Amino acid sequence: MSNAQSLAGKWTYRSFYNDPMQVLDSPDEDTAAKKLLALMFAEAVFTFQIPDDTTLTGAIDWGTGGLDLKGKISNQGDALTVHTKIEEEIFYPAFLAATKDKDMHHEAEIEHDGAKNLIAQIEASDPSDDYFDSKVHVLSEMIKHHVKEEEQSDGMFAEARAARKMDLQALGQTMFDRKQELMQELAEA
Repeated sequence: MSNAQSLAGKWTYRSFYNDPMQVLDSPDEDTAAKKLLALMFAEAVFTFQIPDDTTLTGAIDWGTGGLDLKGKISNQGDALTVHTKIEEEIFYPAFLAATKDKDMHHEAEIEHDGAKNLIAQIEASDPSDDYFDSKVHVLSEMIKHHVKEEEQSDGMFAEARAARKMDLQALGQTMFDRKQELMQELAEA
């Protein structure tokens, strides 16, 4: 068990989950603009306590209300690792067999290898490491690039949809089932 940690601070955030349509009932444009601005940006004070490696408690207070928090800390690398494993075990081989597009397949595999290497470095390090933030940033940029390439109009997913030899519904179900297995294995570890 590690030493307990406390985090506190103040931040301004934008919520994409707020409904801007709520301003339509405003009597004038000035009131509507103020309501919209209040929806989009808010300021809150937060305090978090991390008593051990798996628990987070705390509160968020935005003046007119607040939220008490208690939860488990999960390793976001786990979700990324599971996603990567599913693509490599199931999707990529099916893609290559159906499309014969070695260039796109191999590039995706190499990008995954680079991400896995960086994830291993991040997991083996500590936030106090001089390179920690840079590694996390580079990993984020690598993932954004990889996803963009997969999802673009001439990317891997478009090519998979066009391939007549791929049963995407059955493949999706197989990938979902494997994800459930892997997440269960992680939960039991």
